[in-house]
Amino acid sequence: MKKVAFLIGPNLRHKAFVEMAINSNQEVLIIIDTKNRNRRIFKRVSLLKKIKFHFFRYIFGDQENKLKRVKSIVESAYFKEYAGPWPANLKSSIIELNINSQDSKNLLQKFQPEIIVSFGTRLISKSIYVLAKRAAINIHTGISPNYRGGHSNFWAYLRADYRNVGATIHLLDESIDNGKILNRVYVREKSNYFTANCEAIELSAKYVSNLEVFSFDTGDVNSDTKGLYKSNFDFDAYQIWRFFRKFFNGI
Repeated sequence: MKKVAFLIGPNLRHKAFVEMAINSNQEVLIIIDTKNRNRRIFKRVSLLKKIKFHFFRYIFGDQENKLKRVKSIVESAYFKEYAGPWPANLKSSIIELNINSQDSKNLLQKFQPEIIVSFGTRLISKSIYVLAKRAAINIHTGISPNYRGGHSNFWAYLRADYRNVGATIHLLDESIDNGKILNRVYVREKSNYFTANCEAIELSAKYVSNLEVFSFDTGDVNSDTKGLYKSNFDFDAYQIWRFFRKFFNGI
């Protein structure tokens, strides 16, 4: 039986991903990342970008709130079968921690996972992901290296690059969404932005459910010089206003 540690975010989409990805041949540990995920990134952002981010939030904040509401509604409908409590057989395997904390490290050292799978967390420190005996992989909702960083499928839609919407399964390293690529999954071109992320998560989970059969020695080698990188602070309320104006006539 394979030991797999899932490091995930706290939302319904993250829970749904794990439940879809787990199979009967796995012994699992599930660490749900705690809050304050952007604090470290915020410290690295320039003062000008911080001012711009908060200015646009003041002017177009209603658009930001609208996007969050619509996304929440769509995800709740798409993943409704996973909205209840965790399955009874998993409850003893779940803990909420800062994934980069010493407590997480101690827990992983004791569990000794063959594979670590991360999805929707803060940047994971090297001291954590090296604890995987075989491989540590990340699910990036975006097509890397074309789109890296936060809200990648949003940027693909905003640029009308519908053929590069989906998710990337890649090995974890110290870069952001730039590790060796194991696979890319693409959503239907007719999907809208809100359902596209859900479809990408579901496709990724199906791929990860077959962890036992893939080789971690094959795949593409990414390059930092390619593609578009956006931080969460590029995803400001003005860009969201542009998105609604383009696709929904500003409603």
